[in-house]
Amino acid sequence: MTGDRLERVYIIGSEGSSVVKIGRTVDLERRIPALQTGSYLPLHVIWTCAGDNGLETYLHHHFAKFKTHGEWFDFGQDDPVESVKAAIRNRVKPVPKARQEDRHESADPVPSLAVRMEDAVSTRMANAEDAARLDLPEGSPIMVIERTYYGSGGEVVEFSTVLRPSGPYLVSYQPTDEELNSPRYW
Repeated sequence: MTGDRLERVYIIGSEGSSVVKIGRTVDLERRIPALQTGSYLPLHVIWTCAGDNGLETYLHHHFAKFKTHGEWFDFGQDDPVESVKAAIRNRVKPVPKARQEDRHESADPVPSLAVRMEDAVSTRMANAEDAARLDLPEGSPIMVIERTYYGSGGEVVEFSTVLRPSGPYLVSYQPTDEELNSPRYW
């Protein structure tokens, strides 16, 4: 939630077009006219649900192969609403790691679902919610790390967003093969 307003993830498009925008806003009524200004086709809301930056980013990553530009996606013959609903239903939640005392010596290690990890690092200015979480003034620069874990079939099995105060950071990390194959790493 941003301030006291509910964030919504939406699909906006035009009748007869397979190209849609997957976005997020706290004010859908103001968002449509803002987008309509740049579109020669009449736009309307096709679908919406409560959702935050994490859900929006997950959907953008999940449908990356359909991306045309920005937050616009061409679903071709697929129904964008049904595709998004299925992606949300199938979104795998992270499984909590077992505590060391809960592990049994004879138990086989739990295999990891993820075989590949990808980080997307960006910066932005902190909104009110970010500022409160990080104990920073609103508008302070922050670093956003969006980490996606992929399964062996290329599907997203976990997604997380990490916010950090921005500064003179160099972010560089390559997990070792041992880490990637360790169930404790995931």
